[in-house]
Formats: sequence, structure tokens, C-alpha cells
Amino acid sequence: APTVHAQGNAEVEAVERALRIGDHERALGLLGRLAERGHGASQYRLAALIRSGRGGGASPERAFAWMKKAADAGHQRAVLDLAAMYRDGYGTTQDTG
Repeated sequence: APTVHAQGNAEVEAVERALRIGDHERALGLLGRLAERGHGASQYRLAALIRSGRGGGASPERAFAWMKKAADAGHQRAVLDLAAMYRDGYGTTQDTG
């Protein structure tokens, strides 16, 4: 049986293939599974895909929740995007301070 790491790499490659051909719905499902297992880059990509509305309706609250998880996992772009989401009040209460 493949190791979890090898399995994760195969899943990441499947996400890349799905995105390349524009199958955002499949990419959402694959990213969701990786994100649930704590894969920070997948949490970030899932949040960005949800925020864009590709593969389903945009959900500010879900996008914010996944972006926060990715930021908490140390994903640097997620930290910056999360700050912008707070600033803009996207999926959360706007931080006016």
C-alpha cells in the first residue's frame, strides 16, 4: 500500500489535472479531502476556489474558515489573504481597527 505521503502526492497531482481541464467540481472534492487531513496548501487552494465560486457557489463563510485553517497551519499567502478578508469583512465581521 502506498504511504500517506505518496498517496497525498498522487491526490495533489489529481487536483492539478482537474484544474488544468477546468473540472473545478472535482478539484473541490479532492482539495476537500486533502484539506480535512490538515494539508495547508490544499486548505489555501480550497479557500481560494470557494471564494472564486468556481465549482459551485461562492461561500464567503466557508472560504474564510478554510483560509483561517491554512493561515493557522502557517501557509504564508493564506496569512496575507486572511488579513485582507478581515479588512474587507469577507466571510467575517469587518475589522475596522
